[in-house]
Amino acid sequence: MNVSQSQDRSDLARRLGLPHITWRLLQHWGAIQMVEARVPLKAAQELLGHSRPDILLKFYAHVLDASADMAAETLSGQFGCGFSAPMAAHAAD
Repeated sequence: MNVSQSQDRSDLARRLGLPHITWRLLQHWGAIQMVEARVPLKAAQELLGHSRPDILLKFYAHVLDASADMAAETLSGQFGCGFSAPMAAHAAD
């Protein structure tokens, strides 16, 4: 796509009242969707073009933290007690 086509699309989106969406925004959204869907880390890393899996973890750890909270809530419901995410991690030991 050349600069003129890109500008035409941006103008059209603005006239239609659509938000400005960048490639980086789509990449970020895709990464979050993959992490939340529990796509294997190596597969997500390769699809996103990251050189190492730890890069994905560095930028999307907050999504994993939310998943840990959800897991702790699930355990709490199963056992009828108040697990927190850190407690759930130690309970497996």
